Amino acid sequence: MLARHEKLNPLRKTTFLFLELIDLYSMEEYSEGEEGLFEKIKNRFLDFIELLKEHKMPVAALAAVITILLIALLVFGKPATADVRVNVMLGTSPAEGAVVELLDSGLKIASAKTVGGSVSFKSVPVTLLLAKASKKGAGSASKELDLTKGAREFSLTLRQEIIEGSVNVFVIDSAANAPVEGARVEYALEQETGEATTDSNGTATLTLTGSGLIRLRVSKTGFDTNVLSVLASKETIIVKLDPQEPEPSIPLEEKIDFQNDLTSYVSTSVSDDDGNPVSEGTVRVYDFDSLLLLGQANLAEGSAVVENIPSDANVFVNVESLEFLPYYGVDDPKPVDSGAFFAVTLSRAALDVAETHIRTVDEENNLVASKMFLLVPPASILSEKDSVGEWTLKISPDLEYYAAANAEGFLPARSDSFTSGDDVTISMTKATAENSASLKVIVSDEDGNALPGASVSIATRDGLFVYPQAFTDENGEATFSPLALGEEYEVTTDYLGNTATASVLLQQDSTVRLAVELIVGVLKADAFDTATLEQIEANASIFEGKVLKAKCVTPCALRVRAGRELTFKANAASYLNFESVFTVEIGESVLVNASLTKIKDATKPWVSLDSVENAKNASETNASAFAEGNEYKIKLSFGGPNESNAIGVFFRAGDLENVDLEPIGVTQIPTANLVYRSTVFLPDDANDAGECVDLLDDNTLPSADGLYKWFGLEFSGNANRQIEFLVKTKQNAWSFNVSKTSLHYSAYAVVESAGKKVYLRSPEDPVLGTDFSSPAKQWCHPTAFAREFGISFNVSYNETLNATPTPNATALPSITPPVNLTESASIWIDHATGEVKSNVEEIVMQADSIFPADAIPVDLQQQQGCTLLYQFTGSDFVNCFGYDEANKKLWFKSRDFNNPSCAAKVKGNSIDSAEVTLTFTAACTQKTFELPVRVEPASFESIYGAPDSLSAGPGSAKLVYAINELQAPRTLEVKNGVARSVNVASGSVTSIAWSGPGTLSLTHEGESIKQWTYTQNSPVFGARGDLGSRTKSCSDFLCCASAWCNPTAFQQAYTAFKVKAGEIASATAFRRGEGEPWAYLAGGKNFEFASIAQVVENAKEILTQADAPQPSVVPEECKPGNPAIYELRASTSDLKSWSYSTKVLRLEHNLQSTQNTSLCNFLQGDGKNVTQTNTPSLASNEQSSDDNSMPKVIPSFFVSMPPGFKTRCESAGTKFIAAQREVDVQFDAVTASTCTFKYPPCAEINADYTAYQTYTTCLEAGSSATCGG
Repeated sequence: MLARHEKLNPLRKTTFLFLELIDLYSMEEYSEGEEGLFEKIKNRFLDFIELLKEHKMPVAALAAVITILLIALLVFGKPATADVRVNVMLGTSPAEGAVVELLDSGLKIASAKTVGGSVSFKSVPVTLLLAKASKKGAGSASKELDLTKGAREFSLTLRQEIIEGSVNVFVIDSAANAPVEGARVEYALEQETGEATTDSNGTATLTLTGSGLIRLRVSKTGFDTNVLSVLASKETIIVKLDPQEPEPSIPLEEKIDFQNDLTSYVSTSVSDDDGNPVSEGTVRVYDFDSLLLLGQANLAEGSAVVENIPSDANVFVNVESLEFLPYYGVDDPKPVDSGAFFAVTLSRAALDVAETHIRTVDEENNLVASKMFLLVPPASILSEKDSVGEWTLKISPDLEYYAAANAEGFLPARSDSFTSGDDVTISMTKATAENSASLKVIVSDEDGNALPGASVSIATRDGLFVYPQAFTDENGEATFSPLALGEEYEVTTDYLGNTATASVLLQQDSTVRLAVELIVGVLKADAFDTATLEQIEANASIFEGKVLKAKCVTPCALRVRAGRELTFKANAASYLNFESVFTVEIGESVLVNASLTKIKDATKPWVSLDSVENAKNASETNASAFAEGNEYKIKLSFGGPNESNAIGVFFRAGDLENVDLEPIGVTQIPTANLVYRSTVFLPDDANDAGECVDLLDDNTLPSADGLYKWFGLEFSGNANRQIEFLVKTKQNAWSFNVSKTSLHYSAYAVVESAGKKVYLRSPEDPVLGTDFSSPAKQWCHPTAFAREFGISFNVSYNETLNATPTPNATALPSITPPVNLTESASIWIDHATGEVKSNVEEIVMQADSIFPADAIPVDLQQQQGCTLLYQFTGSDFVNCFGYDEANKKLWFKSRDFNNPSCAAKVKGNSIDSAEVTLTFTAACTQKTFELPVRVEPASFESIYGAPDSLSAGPGSAKLVYAINELQAPRTLEVKNGVARSVNVASGSVTSIAWSGPGTLSLTHEGESIKQWTYTQNSPVFGARGDLGSRTKSCSDFLCCASAWCNPTAFQQAYTAFKVKAGEIASATAFRRGEGEPWAYLAGGKNFEFASIAQVVENAKEILTQADAPQPSVVPEECKPGNPAIYELRASTSDLKSWSYSTKVLRLEHNLQSTQNTSLCNFLQGDGKNVTQTNTPSLASNEQSSDDNSMPKVIPSFFVSMPPGFKTRCESAGTKFIAAQREVDVQFDAVTASTCTFKYPPCAEINADYTAYQTYTTCLEAGSSATCGG
């Protein structure tokens, strides 16, 4: 015991031994309890006495002193102790037999095993200890126990025990809930890989050499492949395979209905050099890409309309007409979309243009009567003629042509190429059994249904013309005969824009069958530079599996098979490739934007949330709230550096720990090389070793709703990608008692560095760093960006308007998706390098013509003694920007938003872009840092002019309206020869009366908004006329600004108005979520959105029926049961709660009179004024209720009439008025005639209205003779 003190002198020996004795008392090794402690003190005390004797010291005296000291320590200085309990959990269960150790400063002072998951320690000193728990197969965990704070019971959590060695994979059919035999199970565990096949019980055994995250790929024909990653806590992993759905069986009629949704029309107006309509001729419409003839029509009065043209096509037109040069329009292609219009001017041949002569002759040089065609290669028909064998014509000298001919009994023939003025001879060969054959073409859909009316074209292998386009009969058949034996032909059919092609080497009479796919949709492809958002041309390809199905150059549109998973690939020089997996529904159009990153710019990963689209309403592409029961397509774009071996993305729905606790979840994902998925997100319950349990096998199965909490997907290669997740809002979302939720997303790229995989992340994860998994955060969901959304319980943003569009309904404006906005930024000084740094490379903001301002959180991380300084430099827009240091906000305000010194301003429906450089420096560094800041303009309609058009009239006043959605007042200009300024308040409307004639234009800052043309005709009974027609249905929020709405139409328009207000507010003033940037910039004001509603008789009751509020103030002259024109207004300050109001409009601007009036009661144009009547007149008939509407009578406006017609009709009018006065004393106001040249009196009068029998009888008696009928 004394050996370690042998080299010390006697005094120091004695001192050290005494100190050891004292230290022994205070030692914290209490595993033997107090009795063991005192036994050691006694033994050490005897050693001390022995040492005193050895050195002949006064033993008795010193021993007495020491004894007194020890007694004092025992009585007065005994250290505090406590009993401690440690609980150990294995996942969510008590850990039996786990070893728990207590340590102090690294020295173990106690150790024991858990019983029932717990262990207790007696008389533990009250100080800071470290507890360690471990269990074989479950790793270890540790935690500090600070007993000085009063706690006496502590818990540690070990990860769920991970199975080592053999693991069974049990594969079941998710639909039949039955084992799947013969499924292929591929697995990887770190560097170990292998595969197995399930037996008759659906089980495959994997023999593993270690434990950890197992990556599985389970596949079988007839099922969707399941890719997942699992931490196996049980001996059997359950994997579900979804059976593939059979191809849909859709009746032909339904297919055709869907395809009609994808077709439109081409209208062509044709005139001569003097502007006169060309009355006769033919218009042919060709597909610009395939050069396929899509249809043709004859001219009538200078125009022709060709229908059933694919809406996704780019087309051009050829026009032929006698006496004119043929028109070849390949240099003027146009997209069809909802309808394409061409204006063609035909020219007569100049006198110096030589004639071209074309002849068809047989082998003996005799003329052959034939049908001749003039064509431009490869097969565009310019003109055709039934000839006796000769054709003389004049053609443009600017083109190269060839001619083709068909004649009965002869093989098709064509000439060599020629130009204007040439003499052309086509030699024709008689058809014989030895040199000819026939070709029957049978056209059907993919299910074998015959397709009557399909067009069929036949050409040679090099694409040259053989026969004119033919159409299939009722059996779907078309026959071409005779054709040359031994020739190879290309046969193409087109049916409603869907084509099929086959090659035929004709050796004998043959039949070719063409199957046209009608179960199709349209992919609209575009490509943009990720950094600049500029549109670029890219080569686009569509693959089904590994089979190339179609290709084009963006921007373009392709017809693709519906209901199948397709891969879209895009590439462009100097850019990384792009890939996206998508599925299109039958009759649906899907837009895919390829985000291409320049190779030199690709230095780190990036990710953006592109759109949140209502799956049931494709027009809702920027949803700000999830409505219960709805599904939403979430599109994410992401990419990485050029040297990436793989890129990945993590996506999480909701903010809570379990999908069962959330109102939303993820239900569908694209195919990927690696997949991680879980129904839980437990970052704070990862266990004390930092190991997450999200990927335990039980958590990788879907919830009872079929939903998941989060997914991680990894794709091989370095191509940028856009992928689509499907998020579902639960039907009972209201029951979760939450009003908002979030979507979380991040991206990573895998690169090789020094032979090791390095994970670059966006955003960076401070714990994971560049590792996939780290000891402090194993198998966990990484740090992510987040965007907040509301939860909607009344489906107010997703109401479907089941209405029939009206002829004068205005289409909803298209909404431009927001740019990839910078969400926030931080700037700081790196003292290690002396550099100013930022977490972003640039700041991207957005403004639009509705809310021309933006604000973003920017944190200038100031440090004591080294203040960051900044200034805006580099452009004319420096006065448009500012920084609020108190609120740490960078803002942009245009000139319109109370910032007159800003150079950027709103012009009509657009706003100027703006950019500056934010330059930083500091006193403690000589270096500067430049951060580009740019404002991307977004396109929205912020001014509306209504109505759509004005009816003809006798010079009576008409009403037009201007609606200003800009959240600031603005001055518009109306002009009809003389310009006049009109001021419109923020989010409000104004009314204008105008009596014509000519055109009235509405402009803002030189940008044209709307034009109205007023055609005036000579009145018979004075200048009194109508203010528009009525409608019974609406499909948009502006419908009632162009027509008088009955109850049904107003209900539909008012619903659409509320929906539109929410959409516009979300995409503009609240574009950043959480009420921003409106909350910061608007100073507590409301966002206002306005519209107009012209409501028929019983307007007050109609508002009530539609649940629309009544005006707070009603002018005295407005009768409750009469019509009225209302301003509708929707207001919100936070996008969550809305208020709605109405008010009766007043005529604010009369361009040709000083008279104004409230726009209520029955209204009519009366000369240059708008006047009211309490009862309807013929001019205000359209404003009557459905029950009381007067017979429709056509007013007379005479332009050119037979001699004496006007006099006779005036006489009839006098009789009409006299008869009307007998039943209606108010009829003095009526001056419109019922006579027109086209419509004699009474032609439109409904005799069922008994109140008007008197004048009906009168007019019936004299109508024919009086009006010259």
